[in-house]
Amino acid sequence: MNVYSLLGGKCTSCDENSTSKGRDVVTLSDSATERLRRYFWSARWGWGIVVVAIYTIVALVGSWPLVLHLTTHLPDRFNDSLLHSWNTWWVQQALQTGQPLYYTRALFYPDGVSLVTQNIAWFHTLPSLLLARFCNPVATYNLATLFNLVLCGCVVFWVTYQLTHDTRAAFIAGLIYQMWPYRMARLDLPNLLATYWIPIFLFLLLYTLNHEYYWSAVPMGISFALVGYVRWQLLIPAALMGIIMFLLYARRWLLLVKHWHLLKCLGLAAIVAVVCLLPALGLLLRDDEAAGNVAYSGDEEVLMSTDLLAYLTPSPLHPIFGKYTQKLYDRYYFDREDLRRRPAYIGLIPLLLAIAGIYYARPRSVVWSVMALLLMHLSSGPVWRLNGRLYDTVPTLYRIMSPLGILELIRDPERFTIVVALPVAILAAYGLTGLLRALENSKLVSFLSPQICVSLRFHALALKLCLWSVTLVLGSVIFFEYFAPQTVLRDFSQPAALYQQLADEPGEFAILNLPFDALKSRRYMYDQITHRRPILQGNISRIPSSVYAYINRHPWLATLRATGEMSPEFPDVSRQLDVLAKAGIRYLVLHKDMVGHDRIEHWQHYLLTQPRYEDEALIAYTTEYEAGRDFRLDEEWLPGLGPLRIATSAHSLLGSCLHAGHVLLVDIGWGSTRAIEQDVDVSLSLVDSHGEIQSGERFPLVEEWPTQEWPAQTLAWGHYLLHVPALLPPDTYTLTSTFLDAGTGTVIGGPHPVETVIIQQEICNLATVAEATDTNALFGDELRLVEYTLERSDQRLDFQFYWRAERYVDNEYTIFVHVYDPATAVPVAQNDVRPRQGAYPMRFWRPGEIVDDRVSVSLSGVPAGEYGIAIGVYNGATGERLPLLDNQGEPLVDDGRLILSETVTIP
Repeated sequence: MNVYSLLGGKCTSCDENSTSKGRDVVTLSDSATERLRRYFWSARWGWGIVVVAIYTIVALVGSWPLVLHLTTHLPDRFNDSLLHSWNTWWVQQALQTGQPLYYTRALFYPDGVSLVTQNIAWFHTLPSLLLARFCNPVATYNLATLFNLVLCGCVVFWVTYQLTHDTRAAFIAGLIYQMWPYRMARLDLPNLLATYWIPIFLFLLLYTLNHEYYWSAVPMGISFALVGYVRWQLLIPAALMGIIMFLLYARRWLLLVKHWHLLKCLGLAAIVAVVCLLPALGLLLRDDEAAGNVAYSGDEEVLMSTDLLAYLTPSPLHPIFGKYTQKLYDRYYFDREDLRRRPAYIGLIPLLLAIAGIYYARPRSVVWSVMALLLMHLSSGPVWRLNGRLYDTVPTLYRIMSPLGILELIRDPERFTIVVALPVAILAAYGLTGLLRALENSKLVSFLSPQICVSLRFHALALKLCLWSVTLVLGSVIFFEYFAPQTVLRDFSQPAALYQQLADEPGEFAILNLPFDALKSRRYMYDQITHRRPILQGNISRIPSSVYAYINRHPWLATLRATGEMSPEFPDVSRQLDVLAKAGIRYLVLHKDMVGHDRIEHWQHYLLTQPRYEDEALIAYTTEYEAGRDFRLDEEWLPGLGPLRIATSAHSLLGSCLHAGHVLLVDIGWGSTRAIEQDVDVSLSLVDSHGEIQSGERFPLVEEWPTQEWPAQTLAWGHYLLHVPALLPPDTYTLTSTFLDAGTGTVIGGPHPVETVIIQQEICNLATVAEATDTNALFGDELRLVEYTLERSDQRLDFQFYWRAERYVDNEYTIFVHVYDPATAVPVAQNDVRPRQGAYPMRFWRPGEIVDDRVSVSLSGVPAGEYGIAIGVYNGATGERLPLLDNQGEPLVDDGRLILSETVTIP
């Protein structure tokens, strides 16, 4: 054995005829050879340790700066890391407590859910279980991630070395596969890290095709099954790659009937794979029969197709190229949100090496070339996407195969990109081997090597060092091309103190997290690792529609899930909370950092009790509330009954003001510390400064819930609409509340002052934004446009409207903004939109609440000229416009449009 071969690679030039070819080869003595052999190969672990160390360093640097935050931060672009951390926790819980592994009541409480379709990354979960004894959940996840990254590089190194017998080529192939940009952009998706079973399967298939050994067929079948256990979808590209290899490598496949041994080997492998997959497949089939239809998130095949130019465009996460390529990815994937614009970059050096591999390694490179082209074609999805344009008239292989139903499992065609890495890596290895052999045989190297060395005795060593230097330079360039720091790392080092309190609290109970949201439920699942309590939500790979049965049985919960609001349609607060308490749901946890401030304010307004816990991100309310602890009656208007919260539509930031002839909406949140034995009504009156009642009306205390049915510790809302006479003199009035016996009308309590209300003839000034234009325009008797701001750019108008609900709104209205020709009143540009894009339905606006809304109108294509601007409101269901009213409630104009003072000039 010579020094050249010991340093790696197959010594193609150091053969018996080397001397005759003019090569100087230094042969070591037997004793020296033996010493080196014992040093390097006695246990065959030396080089293995070196390889693992190299790919470990690459993984640590490539995932930068994750290594600096191993115990505190998670890669968290789409919360997948939270989901997989929960998977590890659940597997650990199930094993420790003897619970069914594939069923849990920890999610979608109280009914629970099957986890058969859950995306459990077993080759991330298993090492995580081993690490969980020594590390916190964050470090466990990150170390398992790095472990799988290292395995990707090492496995492809080993497979490529078996194909090329060249450690330099194997090093480059492992580097490409490990640092593949699509993989490194998804460190929060462990299944894309554990794809090393595919190269193992393909190598064993190739070995079986070449040698027809039974012993290689068995592990081949096992490795294919393990691909399925990594993720079901990966079976599709693995099978396609195997079919390509079979068709192109097994040249005798057309005459298989004459080669029974090969046929039996492949049949044995198939049987082994099916047997290994049967347990999981049986669970899937049984689950489908039990769960019925599965709710899919929607067809995103076109949305998630890969733009062909993305294969040639560096990652937008690259520290240098990213600022230039980000705009390109914005164009390629104009229809995706920013975080879903993932790189598909092959790399310039890997691409050139792959092309060289196709040339130098004919015909061995054909199979890998076909694989790469097929997988790239499939990643394009059902519609060609090129430079951001969709060519739906051009047929694609994906579309042709779609009727077979096989590709439905993939769901996102872009996922084929992850397996493109393997054929590209193998082709690049072939290319490097060919280039190094050509460089080795070149006259320049033959001339320079002896000059560099002190003696011709070390010619082979010098040559080897030169070729390794070339390899390392290429590897460094590839690493630079692929390097993309982890820009989304989230700190999970300090769980909220609330969760530890919940974990320590005695008894069995569940938690309702708000808001309801499938993706945000992953955060709730991660928090469950700390508090260990069941939750009503969850996020699994395919969610059966039946998991929402409990929520749908309760209208309050169903409305809350559908709209994100605690609707005033349910004034019986305590009855709704009692339903949760009886089901074992003890706490409502409001996540302030997941919704807007107004949503949190609405929830707190509705619940009427004080929170048990609050910090910067969380508020926790109990459903098992207690008078004196969770709510307190500062004033009792009847024994054990009093108001907890009062809100009126007359209230504004400038005081309490109302225009005569309009309506006064009064909301009173009632609390009782004892059962009310009689049915009570309430009379609301406006009392002038002389103590005279000028207007009054009588209402049930709470609609459709008589007070004689109230148990102790009742919480409820009363919603009252008081009509203000148009001829009521301007004055300062006191709104009073008087309790009446519902049967006899007898006064049983009061009057009690509720609020001071200023009645004036002019419309009240409700403006709050200094730089805004005041309008106080009333549309119908429901919506008032208090003010607005307008910003003008070359191509559009940007409005910020401030709307005020004058009463509870029964319909969902649409706002229109017209840029119109003054001569004809015909719009030349317009935008019709529901406030906040419908995200905050109008029926949940509280009377007196001011809601801001941003609306833009495009001026693109508008001819030159001067135009007016008009605003209006109409019923989206009927198209009927709300009238624009004056101070006396009479229509101002026929068409219901508010004409703004601003005009638009198009040069």
